[in-house]
Amino acid sequence: MLSSDLIESEAKAGKITEAGIKDLKESTVHLEAVASLIKQMDERPPVMYPQQTYFLVSTVTTRVGIIVLLLFLVQILVPLYRYNMRLAAFYDARADAITLVENRPSEQLETLVSLLSAEAIDFGKSPVPPREKALKLVRI
Repeated sequence: MLSSDLIESEAKAGKITEAGIKDLKESTVHLEAVASLIKQMDERPPVMYPQQTYFLVSTVTTRVGIIVLLLFLVQILVPLYRYNMRLAAFYDARADAITLVENRPSEQLETLVSLLSAEAIDFGKSPVPPREKALKLVRI
């Protein structure tokens, strides 16, 4: 802030007019008032309004719901992906066997197919349904 001594010394030196001195003093008073208001606001504890609380609850609920939905979808899609990869490998093996036996007898085709492909395609371990997981969670 500008001190009154500095303003008066500048006025005596002829650098500031009387109108400028008046404006500077008014600005200084105004700035001091604003600084005291800011200081008072910093001393008050923060207030949480109901709208802020509702917004916070809403965003947290939405985020948790999205995470739960993503976990549910991942549990469904990972076994499906594994099954599709096994199915693709099965058909790739059949295609390789056909490519290898282009002009040969069909007996060799049967042998190559049995050598190159898996015997059975399965889903692997059967997943636990989500309702059973929910029941286990409620029992705990």
